Amino acid sequence: MRHIAISLLLAMLAAPALASEGGCSGSSGLAPAVSALAQQTNATRAARGQAQLRVDAKLSQVAQRHACDLARRQVVSHRDSKGRKPMARVKGAGFRACFSAENVAQGTKSAGGTVKAWQGSSGHARNQQDPRAKSMGFGVAQGADGRLYWVGLYAARCAVQEARAAAGKVRPFRW
Repeated sequence: MRHIAISLLLAMLAAPALASEGGCSGSSGLAPAVSALAQQTNATRAARGQAQLRVDAKLSQVAQRHACDLARRQVVSHRDSKGRKPMARVKGAGFRACFSAENVAQGTKSAGGTVKAWQGSSGHARNQQDPRAKSMGFGVAQGADGRLYWVGLYAARCAVQEARAAAGKVRPFRW
């Protein structure tokens, strides 16, 4: 329970700044929805015996940017306007991930409806319940069409990469 409260607090502190980032109009009032996504995701994981996820500021930032991009383009896609997939966006934000999964939605009107829709889809539910995930981040934005665009990111840091980076022993990849 304490973990959920801490996750909610972090989500509430990060979400208002993220929602208005990058000129994503109409999203600043949606911060409570982002917090509710985190709470409801952990509730569904707990009901299925899965470990709670912590809200990560970098993942939240990536998710919010993608939600704003989707709302601006009025599309639902796992690729952003630059053609990048979720893992590329996550790593581009400095999150050293060994695992990532993403859920997107459009048309649902609430965090509860979005989580319910994701749980009703086997692929989305699998992403949300994946035991490899340790962290999560969410974004929601309203498009000019009035529709809400939702993004959920679930990821795990690569412990080996993190340890090597901390020791200054990460070598760049070359072809």
